[in-house]
Amino acid sequence: MTLNEGFIGEFAAEAHKRGITDSQFQGLVSWYLGKNVADAGTQADAKAAVAAQTETVLKKDWGAAYDQNLGLAKSALAEYFGDAMVEHLEKTGLGNHPDMLKGFAKLGQQLAEDGKLTGKANGSAAIAAPTEAQQQINGMMKDQAFLRAWKDKGDPGHQAALDKMQALYAQAYPGEG
Repeated sequence: MTLNEGFIGEFAAEAHKRGITDSQFQGLVSWYLGKNVADAGTQADAKAAVAAQTETVLKKDWGAAYDQNLGLAKSALAEYFGDAMVEHLEKTGLGNHPDMLKGFAKLGQQLAEDGKLTGKANGSAAIAAPTEAQQQINGMMKDQAFLRAWKDKGDPGHQAALDKMQALYAQAYPGEG
């Protein structure tokens, strides 16, 4: 905690002008500092609880794509809003709001698709959130060429089709199997 020396000096002068003794003044300053430290601790605890709750919500919604989507959100935020906005969001707690992070992750995904952001989340190595993985599975089940390769052990693309479907099932249904 930073002590505002100017404020303490003004407060001391005013206290003495009103007849407060040095001992009383020291007692008030100690109480004031203790109160601020306690309040800061309470605020830090509340902030940590919100961050943990946000992580729980996003891990449930994003599944295996949690780290990737969080990275995309942070990249998009840094790319388009800069350090001052990141600091403001952290200070106000808005940076730990699930909807805020989901919005920035979506922006990051779009930027990655457009080639404006690069990294692990860009391209075929990207991990899908459970709902996205299920949508991909549904699309593959309508693709006759994929279904033929997936079902026919003699097809040269059989193992790749099995691997792809297994990876998507793991993403669509995390924690099962």
